Amino acid sequence: IWQPPNAIGFSIDNDIGHGVHVENDGYVIVGNTKSRPVGSTQYRSFIIKTNLYGSINSEFKTLFETEIDYMNFIRVLPDNNYLVSGTIVSDNIPNIYLLKLNYQNREIIWEKSFTDLQDSYCTGLEVENNEILILGTRRTSGSASNIVFIKTDLDGNILKLSEYGLSGQMEGLGFDITDDNGYIFTGSNTTGDNSVITLI
Repeated sequence: IWQPPNAIGFSIDNDIGHGVHVENDGYVIVGNTKSRPVGSTQYRSFIIKTNLYGSINSEFKTLFETEIDYMNFIRVLPDNNYLVSGTIVSDNIPNIYLLKLNYQNREIIWEKSFTDLQDSYCTGLEVENNEILILGTRRTSGSASNIVFIKTDLDGNILKLSEYGLSGQMEGLGFDITDDNGYIFTGSNTTGDNSVITLI
């Protein structure tokens, strides 16, 4: 078990690790940073690799240059390349975003922005049976929001889109695959001034 000061860090300026993938020789981390490039005032997503002891052994790579972005999840595709998902903000409008990255040099192979779901945030990502599964929350109007669940093929093309809680203030915050080939979603719904646990 690592204890400070052996726990790793990159700077003192707003660096956040969100997703991690375990490999035989280390860990691949995605997150958000204001420290790279120096002087940044907006968050940029990054990907790095460490060895088994947490020392960085690859270039600290930011994934975008011009937009506010928050990449929070990383999974591995059947071809061993990385799948990264999160939210990107363009013209003050957030959208769920999906990236396929080369596992050797972490260069972008393709990218998808789900612009038909404007004002949406990614809150979960899985890969199963040659499908990509994405959970999110979509702001619809005012304080109203609903849970969105997207299935795509391995190239990020939408196969199915489902929305839940269209008339409420629901947020999707996590999901898993059940033994009967279904899905379980958890999150919250707002009733009056109270937030309640939601399970679908």
